[in-house]
Amino acid sequence: MRRRSAVYNFCMNVVVSIFSRTGEDTFKICSRGEIFFENGGFSVRYSTDGDDCLLEFSEGVVTQRRSGNLNFTMQFAEGRQTECMLTEGGSGFSFPIFTHVLGVSFSEDSGCTVTLRYSNGAENELTELVFTAERERVPNERRTPRAR
Repeated sequence: MRRRSAVYNFCMNVVVSIFSRTGEDTFKICSRGEIFFENGGFSVRYSTDGDDCLLEFSEGVVTQRRSGNLNFTMQFAEGRQTECMLTEGGSGFSFPIFTHVLGVSFSEDSGCTVTLRYSNGAENELTELVFTAERERVPNERRTPRAR
């Protein structure tokens, strides 16, 4: 049995799924990663297209970071405008993001779900995104039967 401190430092392997829709364009990725629970929030480390990614939730704010061929930092806070900082091929720029909806749920037993609805860029393009990090099931893992 693992003991946890008052700040609940805890880590587990997860399967990450990201689905986003901007207008008629949709995007979905799946990856493996790790989720760390600490100080009433969490962070998820995973990779996509060979780049290292980190999604963090703390004090009502979600921060998404990606580093590798494409580098960016995006911050989401419901009802607030923030900036996305993006670097690709040696060129960098930023653009505004307005977060309309930010929904977060998480548990040390199952993982986390982040739901975002935000506008970005000069055209205020609306994007909907669902990020899930679910506990990775181990083959032959003991499972507790559901109550009937």
